[in-house]
Amino acid sequence: MAGKKKGKRKPRAAEPPHFEHADLRGAELVDVDASGLVVNDARIAGASLSNVDLSKLVLDDANLCGAKLSNVDLSKLSLDDAKLRGAWLGNVALDRMRLRDASAVGAKLEDVDLSRASISDATLRGAVLDDVDLTDVRIDNARVDGLVVNGVRIDKLLAEKPKKKKK
Repeated sequence: MAGKKKGKRKPRAAEPPHFEHADLRGAELVDVDASGLVVNDARIAGASLSNVDLSKLVLDDANLCGAKLSNVDLSKLSLDDAKLRGAWLGNVALDRMRLRDASAVGAKLEDVDLSRASISDATLRGAVLDDVDLTDVRIDNARVDGLVVNGVRIDKLLAEKPKKKKK
């Protein structure tokens, strides 16, 4: 056409993959880069992930019950309405994670970075966290019955009334 300049087009930035109703039950992923992946209504129960980059992953309504994740980068993970019952996470980066409306009953987290995580409306009943970085984690409106951190019963500590200072 007359008057139109011909030139090189700027390449579009690649958009991350997006999955709806993904059934990955029992899947085994090894040495995979899936950073920025968006998954809605995922069934990932019993999956095994090792050496996987899932940074900036968005999971909504995901079933990860019994999943095993090892050496996985889940930094900046956004996890809403998830089921993690009985999941095992070892050497996993979850820093700056946002966890909302999730159940991780009986989950086991070992050598996990949860620094600067935001956790709301989540159930961690019976979960075991060992060698976990909780730097700058904020917990509000929490039920802490039976919670033990570094050998200290937190529920008993919080129940103690502060002693008045002498004048």
